[in-house]
Amino acid sequence: MKVGPDTTIADAHEWANGEFPKMLVRVLRQMEDGTLQTWVQDDSEACYYPRRFPDDGMILWDQLTAQQVHDRTRGLTKPYPCARTFLRNRQVRLIKSEFPKIPFRGEAGRIYRKVDGRLLVSALDQAIWINEAEFVDDESSLYEGVELYACLATVKEAAINHYRNLA
Repeated sequence: MKVGPDTTIADAHEWANGEFPKMLVRVLRQMEDGTLQTWVQDDSEACYYPRRFPDDGMILWDQLTAQQVHDRTRGLTKPYPCARTFLRNRQVRLIKSEFPKIPFRGEAGRIYRKVDGRLLVSALDQAIWINEAEFVDDESSLYEGVELYACLATVKEAAINHYRNLA
């Protein structure tokens, strides 16, 4: 499988599920006929990656570039928990994204376009299309439940909401 800039975890998972049985049969045959070649891991080339936590998928639009939003969206998409953001007090799953053909810049978190089920949302450096997103609580479409120019989760929005609640 060739991994490209839009390959998702679901794509990789599907490929691996198709390849694993063939690989297992090949290894078992090599073990049976004595041709399996083994090697010792080179510890100087090894590294450790920590466990992923659900909050690792949190999208705060003024903290991440469009590339980081896209990578988290495609790396955490269904059947996994998905990258998450908020619209006011409702949690949103980001399922599918892509870059616009022409770069667009704006205020981070702001929804600038609603076209054919897609939302153009600005990140820290530029905007990205959110092609599919849903509210976590009822799985309804974000596209249907959001108005143009609404703002998704940012540190600025969190601070504003916090201070409104204090008043």
